[in-house]
Amino acid sequence: QPGDYEVSLRIALGDPVVVTDVRVEINGSAQELPAIRQALQAFHPKSGERLDHGVYEGSKSMILTALQANGYLGAKLLRHKVEVTAAANTATIDLAWDGGERYRYGEVHFPDTQFSENFLQRYVPWRPGDYYTADQLLELQQRLVDADYFSAVSVQPDLEHAANGVVPIDMLLIPAKRTVYTAGAYVSTDSGPGVRFGFERRWLNDRGHKIGGEIEYSQRLQAMSTYYRIPRPGQRNRNYNFAAGYRDEETDTSRSRMARFSASEILDQWHGYTRTLGLQYLNGDFTIADEQRSTSMLY
Repeated sequence: QPGDYEVSLRIALGDPVVVTDVRVEINGSAQELPAIRQALQAFHPKSGERLDHGVYEGSKSMILTALQANGYLGAKLLRHKVEVTAAANTATIDLAWDGGERYRYGEVHFPDTQFSENFLQRYVPWRPGDYYTADQLLELQQRLVDADYFSAVSVQPDLEHAANGVVPIDMLLIPAKRTVYTAGAYVSTDSGPGVRFGFERRWLNDRGHKIGGEIEYSQRLQAMSTYYRIPRPGQRNRNYNFAAGYRDEETDTSRSRMARFSASEILDQWHGYTRTLGLQYLNGDFTIADEQRSTSMLY
């Protein structure tokens, strides 16, 4: 077409710019924390490496994130300079932050929910006066999610009202459905066609007690079970569970009836594990061919 042009370019990349000197500093006590020291040590590019602005910005952001996640909410970047000498293909990096004051936790503001504030406060994993860390905010959120009382849980520091080294924490809690019903039908080669119904009351009272149960009925199996759970949130979360059940099962060669009662304590964060201590009592009778027996067991 008249007026159209074709342009051909040839680009010679030349030698890459290499970093010859790196200076990264944090004023104050922040650099003594392991998480922040680790972020400093992980900074790239280091001396002798090629200058990559994407890597540089990522490392800079990682240090600021480490500062804020460990309570240095007012951290400021004092110097951020990259000097490139084009003739020598070299660069120097100079970064400095002022960590400022390390913040502590202030009040935790819970909204009005189906529970009292005293009960919800027991889920808070830190003690008054502890230093702020993002990890503990996530732990609080996870504890409330695991409690299964709420459909949505949000934990946010109130930075707008942070003052005098203290930051309040705002909570957003949306209650879940109080009662859950389940139902299903199945076919099994062992017990034949059957149905199963279940329910769970997520909270019975303002102390968060739970109750639930299930009924199963099929051609060769009839069973029912129920449980009652008492939560005891705190620095070491625990639950007390009480359960009972009955099972009547028939096969081609046997018939058995069994009743079960149990009481147990479940403790979270026990040396990195979940520990369960409890008692189980089983009582039943069974018939195999023409022989009848009964059994009881406590363990």
